Amino acid sequence: MGLDAADDESRYACGMRFTCVFILAAVVSACSSTPSVDTAADATTATQEAAMTTDHAEVLQVTLLPTTSATTVGGAVMVQMQVHNPSSSPATFCIYHTLFEGLRNNLFVVKDDAGVEVSYAGIMAKRGPPGPKDFKTVAAGETIVSTAVDVGAAYPLRAGKSTVTFAGNGISGLGAAVAPIDVDVAVP
Repeated sequence: MGLDAADDESRYACGMRFTCVFILAAVVSACSSTPSVDTAADATTATQEAAMTTDHAEVLQVTLLPTTSATTVGGAVMVQMQVHNPSSSPATFCIYHTLFEGLRNNLFVVKDDAGVEVSYAGIMAKRGPPGPKDFKTVAAGETIVSTAVDVGAAYPLRAGKSTVTFAGNGISGLGAAVAPIDVDVAVP
């Protein structure tokens, strides 16, 4: 091996060490640097997150309104949800797991006339975190009402008297309904 080949090999090894050290320094620098802060973007994000909370939802009163109080087995049992704000300030709740988004989860405790709970047989919707459109604000003293939903489509009711109660849950921020509703189910 000649002198020129040894010099080339030495220069190559030196260049590789330099490249490795340079890459390592760049990685360490990137990992240890503090990210820049965009205060305007942070303020906007904070405002959006504040809007996506169940603010004072615990004061809201939930009532179920039957639009049908009698049906036949397999027939429609139409129910609406009324939310009233008796307080002097607005209150916000998430529509997830309420009739304001339709019947997409097990929202009710349904019992037949023997007190046996009727199993939920409807869809179980999966969704991402709620966004701004998934919240409703109820003004002070205001009452809002959902569209009517067929509870009988998701709970197979048997002949006799059944009770339907909104159970309330954590994600909506709403508590249980003030009182259950009764539904008479007759044999067709």
